[in-house]
Parts: sequence; C-alpha cells; structure tokens
Amino acid sequence: MAVIANGCGADDSSSDSGTKSSATPAVEPTATAEASAGLVGEWSTQNVCANQVRAFKKAGLDEFVREWVAGNYPGVSSEKVDASSDPCRGAKPVKHSHSLGEDGAFASYDQAGMPVDDGTYKEVDDGTFTLSEPPIRLRYKIDGDKATFKVAVPDCKAKRCRESAAYVVSAFFPRTYERVK
Repeated sequence: MAVIANGCGADDSSSDSGTKSSATPAVEPTATAEASAGLVGEWSTQNVCANQVRAFKKAGLDEFVREWVAGNYPGVSSEKVDASSDPCRGAKPVKHSHSLGEDGAFASYDQAGMPVDDGTYKEVDDGTFTLSEPPIRLRYKIDGDKATFKVAVPDCKAKRCRESAAYVVSAFFPRTYERVK
C-alpha cells in the first residue's frame, strides 16, 4: 500500500506550493475506478448561497467567491458580487445534485436537472475519494439515504491547486444530500 502526501505540488512557475510537510497522508487511490455501492448514485441537496460563501472563506479561498457564486443563484449576478457587499443579497436556495458512477464518472446537475459539469473521481478508501486535477480529497459519510461530504482543503499556493480546491469546495460545501437513485 503506497502513501502519498495530501496536497498540490507546485504546478505553475509563478507560485510556490505552500504545501506543509505535516500534510495529512492519503492512501493511494485504488487501481480500479470502481466505487463502493454506497457512494454510487445521484445525490440531491439545496444550495444556500451564504453556506457556500462561508465555506470559501473558511477554506481561505475568498478570491473565488465571485466566480463560483455569481450566476449560480437566482438574483445574484457578477455585478452584485464584490468584496464590499453581501454577495448573497437576493439569492434564493436552489436544488442541486451530483451523480457518482461505478466507473468513476462524476456529474453535477442544476435545479432544472440539466448537466452543468462532468469529470471523474477516484475512490481512495471506504469513506474517501478524490475529485479534480490536481486531486482534492473528500471524506464522506453515508447514513441510509443521506450523505455528508467534507473537503480536505490542501494548504497550497499554486494557482492551479487553489483553483482545483475552489472547484471542489464549490461542489461539496457542507450540507446534507439525499439519495435520488
């Protein structure tokens, strides 16, 4: 069993990685892309703007609020989102879902059920998977038909790593999901 450090390496020459030597070790993702039956399926939730903004701030990814909040909530446009205002003023909660396939396929769907994103994920162990590139770890807990996810935000400075972390935080900021299928 191989162990790799959790974090994103320096992948652009304009930024240093900032990865701390005390980074949490992760188990190397399994060679097969097959995921546990518990994780596989479609998971639906309500996106609440204030919760998403709070997650970005807690993760130290404030600079991504405008990019990931504007246009994702009815009543919120990029013109309304700036550092000096409430980026969620007028925002209404929206239904959102993710599907995770047995083959490692990942997809997101908006409130109308239309696909808005796709990619792949890799299961690390029972309770952990990675998403994005460079990969960002997520812990998950399934209880019946409900699931929660927690992003393990790496301590990185490289632009590509921070963008990857912001993408995963935007997709899996804290809330409860319900199994659809």
